[in-house]
Amino acid sequence: MNPKQETINLHFFFLVFVFYVFVLCARFQPSDATTKDSSAQQVKLQNRRLGSSVVFPVSGNVYPLGYYYVLLNIGNPPKLFDLDIDTGSDLTWVQCDAPCNGCTKPRAKQYKPNHNTLPCSHLLCSDLDLTQNRPCDDPEDQCDYEIGYSDHASSIGALVTDEFPLKLANGSTMNPHLTFGCGYDQQNPGPHPPPPTAGILGLGRGKVGISTQLKSLGITKNVIVHCLSHTGKGFLSIGDELVPSSGVTWTSLATNSASKNYMTGPAELLFNDKTTGVKDIDVVFDSGSSYTYFNAEAYQAILDLIRKDLNGKPLTDTKDDKSLPVCWKGKKPLKSLDEVKKYFKTITLRFGNQKNGQPFQVPPESYLIITEKGNVCLGILNGTEVGLDSYNIIGDISFQGIMVIYDNEKQRIGWISSDCDKLPNVNHDDGGDLSEEAYPRGFGLIKELFSGSDSSKNKNLRERVKLGLSEIDSEAISFMAAKMTEITSAMDIDVDEIQPRKPINKGKDIAGFGAPPQSKATPWVEKYRPQSLDDVAAHRDIIDTIDRLTNENKLPHLLLYGPPGTGKTSTILAVARKLYGPKYRNMILELNASDDRGIDVVRQQIQDFASTQSFSLGKSSVKLVLLDEADAMTKDAQFALRRVIEKYTKSTRFALIGNHVNKIIPALQSRCTRFRFAPLDPVHVSQRLKHVIEAEGLGVSDCGLAALVRLSNGDMRKALNILQSTHMASKEITEKESKKITEEEVYLCTGNPLPKDIQQISHWLLNKPFDECYKNISEIKTRKGLAIVDIVRAVTMFVLKIKMPSHVRVQLINDLADIEYRLSLGATTNCSLELSFLHSHMPGLSLLMQQNKPCFYHFGTHSSSPPNKSLCTFYGVCDQSLAFKFPMKSFNATLLSSHLIALKFSFLIKICFNDLVVVFNYE
Repeated sequence: MNPKQETINLHFFFLVFVFYVFVLCARFQPSDATTKDSSAQQVKLQNRRLGSSVVFPVSGNVYPLGYYYVLLNIGNPPKLFDLDIDTGSDLTWVQCDAPCNGCTKPRAKQYKPNHNTLPCSHLLCSDLDLTQNRPCDDPEDQCDYEIGYSDHASSIGALVTDEFPLKLANGSTMNPHLTFGCGYDQQNPGPHPPPPTAGILGLGRGKVGISTQLKSLGITKNVIVHCLSHTGKGFLSIGDELVPSSGVTWTSLATNSASKNYMTGPAELLFNDKTTGVKDIDVVFDSGSSYTYFNAEAYQAILDLIRKDLNGKPLTDTKDDKSLPVCWKGKKPLKSLDEVKKYFKTITLRFGNQKNGQPFQVPPESYLIITEKGNVCLGILNGTEVGLDSYNIIGDISFQGIMVIYDNEKQRIGWISSDCDKLPNVNHDDGGDLSEEAYPRGFGLIKELFSGSDSSKNKNLRERVKLGLSEIDSEAISFMAAKMTEITSAMDIDVDEIQPRKPINKGKDIAGFGAPPQSKATPWVEKYRPQSLDDVAAHRDIIDTIDRLTNENKLPHLLLYGPPGTGKTSTILAVARKLYGPKYRNMILELNASDDRGIDVVRQQIQDFASTQSFSLGKSSVKLVLLDEADAMTKDAQFALRRVIEKYTKSTRFALIGNHVNKIIPALQSRCTRFRFAPLDPVHVSQRLKHVIEAEGLGVSDCGLAALVRLSNGDMRKALNILQSTHMASKEITEKESKKITEEEVYLCTGNPLPKDIQQISHWLLNKPFDECYKNISEIKTRKGLAIVDIVRAVTMFVLKIKMPSHVRVQLINDLADIEYRLSLGATTNCSLELSFLHSHMPGLSLLMQQNKPCFYHFGTHSSSPPNKSLCTFYGVCDQSLAFKFPMKSFNATLLSSHLIALKFSFLIKICFNDLVVVFNYE
């Protein structure tokens, strides 16, 4: 080889080497925090030429799951997350190990932050709707978010940024850094469990939306396409490559709305291509809603037309199916919509600014479902009833079989009928079958494993799975894990108790239209718990003192004691919200000493929490340990707690709550500031009950309200529980007859004896022979299901209201207390009932025989009869003398005290003292 040729070869190899190094550097760009900005810029510049799309397979269904989701990798190394697709909200968030409160995923499936939170000064932080309870005091503070949804679910967390490994439709891969939420506190107060997904994929119009971020990086256009299949498949695309070039019907997005929702211009509602008279309705396209919602006028119009069409058809209304509000049943259980869709007509939305093409049509299969009971139910709901006011929402059920296009580039929405089981052509001729091609490796094999197909066909399935494990990637494994979760969940629940998920509506801004009421099953004690110190009704002197100490940053250890239901726990939680804002759940440790009273609670949970630095995603602050029912702790545990309080005073505040301060050791009491919460005044209880009654739209009579206050005995928790249970028990009657809840309904619902029953029982006790009295009270106890202890307590209240000498009252109350004590120790009710009658007579006899001025009248020789005066009414105050007869003829003489045995039972004893006349008749 000559020198010239050798020089050329060296140059060639050098150029190849440089090119190879350049390719490697371009492919493996640095991803740490110090270089991510420059990396993102390189991505942006490099991909301005791509103009590609990102396509995700979609899984899910409207019923019974109630949501559609995609699988998305996040982080480096990537971790797979299943996210609920939601065009009704902007922010994407995942469950975050920070640690996480209320998360459905195990820690191994949660996102782990790594010093990648964003400060308040970040541009995307300003796009969030910051509220007063999570302000940014310092630009360098981390950016916290709080997002609420129309089903009252919520997520609290912090904005973070990380890699999103994406495979584009043109075959290239990208790893852009995108901003999303690290959700460390999830709340789902409804009666049904939250979706088992790891979070939400926010596809709204805001700057923090994923499509907007990809657009700003130059990776894709700000266009979103989703196509949901009736078979549980579908696809989601970000970018415009899947948008058909023709056949799409377009309508403009509303320009006069400040909302970030996909709201179109006014539309007219048609049924069977005929006008319903409902026009100019605002419509929101929201994939986060399972079902479609119409306002009250539109809903009623559609429902009336459907029912009119069903006249004479083999379908009848049924109230037995709770899957949806309106359902029909056939002559036999239905298996498919094909059996009944011929009885229903197409619903159409015709938009005024619609450009060419077909209006938005909703055929019967896109607004009906077949439930597990074999009924057909209407998947269109009354939006006004759930707080959406006049707005109308098109949800997943009406998106099935339609490709919906959200074109943010041209501010329009389009739709076209499509086979959503197949992926449209993208750089190939035949498209892709989502059942095999577009899903991850091993997906078909895993689905076959759970399909329940013929065993002879799959006799080697186990071997195939075993040999094919290396071909199954993380997405297929995630699907298998989700299926296993569904199977194990079904095993834990009785078949009759399995309930389908209720309609889901996760649009963030839609919640602003008017949040719906919480679930009827939500305890009102929690629903109406005071959220701030200003909301606490009573004990203003205590509240003001604690508020002042909190404002001055001088909060001491607290000991709050008093009867239950007086606001102790609510006060501490309000203090926690004031101190920590939305992240208070991560800064407090709530324990109930009744669960575990031993020293291990102090040594393990409390000491671990007090001694470690929790990842609170915020400024460092003292933590708060809330120990409820502290008076139930053992002495050893209290002594151990004393030492922990001393050791961690600088970083932790302790709030002890209990009913009986005397059960707290003096050493603990001396280290806390004590506040006694007395029973609530009837005025405060009444005011709070009136607030709840108005908020819930209840009808309660004045006497019913008075009964609620009376039975609560100053316990707000008890009052709210009685009100809710009475409302639920009498709801059907009161709604049907437009009646108000009465005093009698309150007593009957709670099992308390009615005032008239106590008056009758007291009359028997004072005026009937023992055997007759015993028989009558036993009968009324059995017939009305009364408890002896409740009778004793009510009679005690009766005694307190009767005018009598104090020493007689004291003796009677003391004996009634003894009876109640015996009942608390487990004495049988029959024995207690007999002893109660005996003891109710004996104290009076003993006291009267010891009076200074006894007068004896032989039976039959005294011409004047005993005074005949009626008993005072229950809870009334008697302003005149009372005549009480104590018939003792059925008493065994051996049961009487020794000084009475010698007396003959053939005379009348009449003893007069003060203004009370008591007559004992011995026969």
